[in-house]
Amino acid sequence: MTDGLKDAPVVMALSFNQEGGRIKFGCAYCNTTLRVLGVSEFTDGDQFLNLETFIIQIGAKECLVPAVARQPTAEEQQIFDILQRTNVVRTEIKKGDYSSKDIQQDLSQLLADTTTVMAELELKMAMPSMAALVRFLDLLSDETNNEQFKLRREDLRRFMKLDTAAVSALNLFPTDQHSSNRSNTSLYGLMNRCQTAMAQRTLRQWIAQPLIDVQEISKRQDLVEIFTDDVLFCTSLRDDILRKVPDLDTILKKMQRKRSKLGDAVDLGRFLGYIPQLVDALRQYQGRHQALLQSELVEPLEEISSYFEDLQTLIENTLEQSGNEVLIQPSFDDDLEQLAEQKRKLEYDVNKAYKQMLSDLDISDKFCKVDKNSQNGFYWKINRTKGNELTNLTKKSYEVILTNKSGTNFTNKNLKRLNQDYSELLKAYMQRQSDLEQKFLETVASYAPVLEDIKYYLTNLDLYICFASVAMDAPTPYVRPTVLAMDADQRQCCLKGARHPMLEVQEGCTFIPNDYAMDRTGNMLLITGPNMGGKSTYIRTAGVIQLMAQIGMPVPCTAATLSVCDALLARVGATDYQIRGVSTFMAEMLETSAILSNATEHSFIIVDELGRGTSTYDGFGLAYAICESIACEIGAFCLFATHFHELTHMASVHGNVRNLHVTADTSNDSITMLYQLQPGPCEKSFGIHVAELAKFPPRIVKTAKRKAAELENFTEAEKESKRVQPNVSAAQSKALLDALLREFSTADLKPETIQSLFCKVESQVNEDEHIRSLVLQSLECEV
Repeated sequence: MTDGLKDAPVVMALSFNQEGGRIKFGCAYCNTTLRVLGVSEFTDGDQFLNLETFIIQIGAKECLVPAVARQPTAEEQQIFDILQRTNVVRTEIKKGDYSSKDIQQDLSQLLADTTTVMAELELKMAMPSMAALVRFLDLLSDETNNEQFKLRREDLRRFMKLDTAAVSALNLFPTDQHSSNRSNTSLYGLMNRCQTAMAQRTLRQWIAQPLIDVQEISKRQDLVEIFTDDVLFCTSLRDDILRKVPDLDTILKKMQRKRSKLGDAVDLGRFLGYIPQLVDALRQYQGRHQALLQSELVEPLEEISSYFEDLQTLIENTLEQSGNEVLIQPSFDDDLEQLAEQKRKLEYDVNKAYKQMLSDLDISDKFCKVDKNSQNGFYWKINRTKGNELTNLTKKSYEVILTNKSGTNFTNKNLKRLNQDYSELLKAYMQRQSDLEQKFLETVASYAPVLEDIKYYLTNLDLYICFASVAMDAPTPYVRPTVLAMDADQRQCCLKGARHPMLEVQEGCTFIPNDYAMDRTGNMLLITGPNMGGKSTYIRTAGVIQLMAQIGMPVPCTAATLSVCDALLARVGATDYQIRGVSTFMAEMLETSAILSNATEHSFIIVDELGRGTSTYDGFGLAYAICESIACEIGAFCLFATHFHELTHMASVHGNVRNLHVTADTSNDSITMLYQLQPGPCEKSFGIHVAELAKFPPRIVKTAKRKAAELENFTEAEKESKRVQPNVSAAQSKALLDALLREFSTADLKPETIQSLFCKVESQVNEDEHIRSLVLQSLECEV
């Protein structure tokens, strides 16, 4: 089975311009393996999230952009940054290559169906990108591309938006090109139980394109449920049929490029024999979703199967296996049959000459045999032990061809004549074989459109069974979530006993489940607690489960009810910004700015430790403002993990903000993480305990404890002094300030006197808030 992620490269092209203060993109892409062309037009905000989402959804590996002869504009540089962040190769091409004056003619040549292309031709931004793509890939020069492509119009509104940060934070795909696509370290690897190469390719697309339409999600859930309800039905289809399905994409591509071999036809014929068996097995299902299975799989497969009856008969009656070689049966064609009969007669004559040679030389056939190679044709070979028998060969008109350690090869005039006749006959026979093979393969290739259809249904069936297998084989079986439509008044995310799907299957891991509860009245969860306590895992778990629910997958919970989200956005870690010379703090601000610009009340946001890259005060201020904006202005669901314990006071100000904390046991001068979320803020910091777990030197830990105690005592003393400070009235403060100013006006101008008075004024300003206010008012008046 081929690698589903590596054998379907996608190349895209884009163009853009300013439209009403926003950027409008025109994009086109080509998947050369699946023979798909796609177009899309969309406007975008300041952070170009729609462009980033489009790249992720189509799985682009290379992007064509107009050549930049000068310093890139801010918009161009932002596009380049997105391409780099999504690991897409940027290729600059001449702006003239975007000319679309011949695009209608070009598409007419490439598309199998041109009846629906007129609407796409009206996309004035996307068509130049398509023209550039057709030129760059040189699609028109290859005749095998003619009338082979399908054209799709991609609508971003059909799917949940994903940014690169979310894809990375949730570990949706393998991060290393050398890592296994079946590794449990990514969601794709965990879910990749696909039996067919086609399903492996489509699985990536389904993960990158979570559905938004509740009816589509529900239908996919029902189809998966068919196989979770009946384990034997699921395993028999998977092991007895799907495991034997060849890579139909590869077969179709060979057909379209006229590179098929007879062996491919044999594989295809063997596969077609499984289709009636598959239809019969599906027809036996009597469960609660019988009508859905009939309409979605059984009836389409029955109709397609009827088209293949003639093809299967043709393959069986035309081809024969001769050792490792597949040939046209001689009985298929009169001329071939006649040549085959002549060939058999010559082979009989060769065998007759062999027997005459054995008699002539008085040698047993135990020591001699007929052999054949491309250089000499037929010849005789005698082993070394009987080499002495050949002393009279030359006297009896025999000719030695070769003598080596294994024996002696020899021939005579009669065998040479037979070889010449056989060579000429074999040439004619193989030429006829070749002519018939070409016509036969052309006939088989005419079934390509029907093969495309059956590939679609088999791919979907494989994915439904794949989803069911993952759900049933988990340490604790997954459940079907209740998925609600996007409704502002009834939004909710209620998860019971939720587990992280990739972590719970790691060797030696005992995962602690947790609950989640968010709705319109409580859309923001603030999570505090010690490092390594499970905050990051908690917020990521919810994000992964939300995505799994929207691709129609059962989820790792004991119960789940979720509203559909229009976007899944993340601010977790510094990703690869530092490699590109962007500071951690700037990375935080860029990603957070994108979230604030693009999130709606129907979005799902996860934020982990925002504000670490700057000073404590600035970081807290920004974190508070961002948290408040998401909770109260945007209204999106948000899980916000933070080390700013002061942030938890927001829950007392805004009723829709709720505090949770991860728990730890610190008895016996040690710390044990319990990984259990509890209501309310975390009461204390565990940083020094974690340092002890990390085997810090004891003297450093001791110093840290002492300094922490000193700081805590200082802070408490400062609070106490402020609390017990006499309540000085504003009038008293003004009188004190007037006295200071009079003293200042009558003092001598010696430097030490001036310095002393400055210190006195500064002390009073710092200690008396009324004096400080009067001074500031005075300064404002001066300005």
